[in-house]
Amino acid sequence: ERVRTPKIPIFVYHSLDTSQNSISLSPHIFKQQLAYLRKRRYKLQSAGQAVDAYFEKQITHKCVVLTFDDAYTTIASSIEDLLTHQQTATIFVATSVIGKSNLWDIDLKHIDQIEIMHSDHLRALNEKGCELGAHTHSHPKLTEIHPEDLKDELCEGRTQIEQHFGKKTDIIAYPYGDHNDRVKDATSGAGYAAGFTTQLGYLTPQSEVLAIPRFPTHIDLQLFRLIVHGGYGWYRKIQDRLFG
Repeated sequence: ERVRTPKIPIFVYHSLDTSQNSISLSPHIFKQQLAYLRKRRYKLQSAGQAVDAYFEKQITHKCVVLTFDDAYTTIASSIEDLLTHQQTATIFVATSVIGKSNLWDIDLKHIDQIEIMHSDHLRALNEKGCELGAHTHSHPKLTEIHPEDLKDELCEGRTQIEQHFGKKTDIIAYPYGDHNDRVKDATSGAGYAAGFTTQLGYLTPQSEVLAIPRFPTHIDLQLFRLIVHGGYGWYRKIQDRLFG
């Protein structure tokens, strides 16, 4: 009998609202996704717990990670609901815009300005069990900036998380998922153990820990279930055969 490779699906969310922005998911769809995970008794891990499992060679099936980039106020009630069910998630915070908005999108017509949580709000969620990770300082495309600026973005993001919330972090989600070898080297040099991208795939024992894949969430429930059950590889093969 063929042994299945243990794998953890990690999903990335931004805003939970009904605006139909390209970064927004309907709270109703999020509730459907959560209900499915609860019904099937999947355990929700934080991103940090999944990274620990990777290093300890303890990755197991039946775990799912929910990550939220940018810390929008629109996710707060859904995170609260998760925490009341003794479940967890990870919020990746860009420290220069705490209490402001997604200023990096200000010139984009298809994305509204959405309020970002204040540090007090994030601290309260963190104290209740929601993990906070770094998302750089000002959310640039890391492959496009000068090496000194890259170092500053990575180090400042990490330092300010500690200053704001009194907790150290060694995980980061790259803004836009944007990374290359230079970015990974700088990330490791800045003291991070793991970096999260927006490439498609699972966290497995063979994953590159500074380029951990995450799945998008603007998908129908059928594809969400397929990913959760570890079937994304088969789906890709079928897609490739059908559509080349």
